Amino acid sequence: MTYSLLIILTIAMGSGCASPHKAVGRIAFQEDLREAQKLIARGHRRQAIDELTLLLEVDPKNEEVRLARAVAYQGLEEFPRAVGDYEAVLEKNPNSPKAHYNLGMIFAFKTGEPQKALEHFDRFLTLAPRHPEAFSAAKIMHSLDRSTGDPVGPYLRAQSLEESGREQEAILLYQEALKARPTCAPCQAALGRLLIKNKRGREGEIHLMKAGLFDPNHEKPKE
Repeated sequence: MTYSLLIILTIAMGSGCASPHKAVGRIAFQEDLREAQKLIARGHRRQAIDELTLLLEVDPKNEEVRLARAVAYQGLEEFPRAVGDYEAVLEKNPNSPKAHYNLGMIFAFKTGEPQKALEHFDRFLTLAPRHPEAFSAAKIMHSLDRSTGDPVGPYLRAQSLEESGREQEAILLYQEALKARPTCAPCQAALGRLLIKNKRGREGEIHLMKAGLFDPNHEKPKE
């Protein structure tokens, strides 16, 4: 994308032009984004970054563009810049599964920050428990949280509270157990069932799906 085209796009998309001009600007913007994504796929990441940076000058809040640049930085192993772009995406959209997953991979395997990796992978599984990479993310989490906290104490206390009818307190303790060890399958399952019982069905179903992913006997679903 030339600098002159950048000026045209800025005028078309950011000014009070008539809608046809704005539409032309949006089309040109999307075409340049697709071209940059093709450059990334072909391995021309540095060129793609230059193009995407120009696009961000036009639309600094564009999530798709910033995600693409983060992927390019990640491919070049410029991890601080990749992390910066992914975190900028999450500031605007905390529910981006791709940003959480890729941050998990960086923190787990590139920067040696397992706690951050666990947090992002856990959020990824909460947002997208049926994602094709969900089972892989769960396996990575198992390998990372062996030295984390012990969930047994809060889990057993939660069971006791649940049996005595103090279900809201039990929910809080099951959640505490999962903070200690997010891959605790019995904790996930118990919390899921109790949430469903308390009419929090969607949240409960997600915990049950995570329990299945963390169960060591669970097999990856067939494609």
